[in-house]
Amino acid sequence: MASAYLLLQGVACLAWWVLLEVSVTFRGRFELLGDPRVLDSFRLTDLLLIFGASLIAAWLVMRRSRWALPAATFVLGSMVYATGLVIALTDDGLWAAPGPVAMLVGCLGTLVAVALIARDQSGRSRGSS
Repeated sequence: MASAYLLLQGVACLAWWVLLEVSVTFRGRFELLGDPRVLDSFRLTDLLLIFGASLIAAWLVMRRSRWALPAATFVLGSMVYATGLVIALTDDGLWAAPGPVAMLVGCLGTLVAVALIARDQSGRSRGSS
């Protein structure tokens, strides 16, 4: 379940950036402070730390690697940090803007994935001792 969520999150992040590039209307809903450079400043880190790291974490979960939990926790930290920045830069009110709401949902989903991975790894370590 956690690997599927992380995979979906990574793909959704990439799809979101593609939509931002191809649709002015879509992008307009997510602009921050009325300056396209602000949103653009998140592109590289989103693609590396959310898209890329989510896919890596999903792969590690599927392999049942001991590195799955640290990788998923890294993704969670990246999500929380980016969400905090976006909330701070949102000038329309937190709940009026779709970006912070979507990111908070993503943080919650990633937190659940981390908890599932931790539970799975805890159960495996108890079972082997």
